[in-house]
Amino acid sequence: SRENKQGFVELDKKEGFLKGEPVTLKSGPLKDKIGIYEGMTVDERAIILFKMLGGNRPVKVSPKLLVSL
Repeated sequence: SRENKQGFVELDKKEGFLKGEPVTLKSGPLKDKIGIYEGMTVDERAIILFKMLGGNRPVKVSPKLLVSL
């Protein structure tokens, strides 16, 4: 179990990415598009903000797909 002493589940910290950092994806339909790392979800997906459709849109992806710029 990954619960701490207070009973909360501790998520693994994603090394190398800071909120606001520019990133890109290794594969998929948004490959090579530049986005902004926003953080992680409780189900351990990375949230990336991409400029599209007239604004910044959050996209959830596997953190294994991220590349720091």
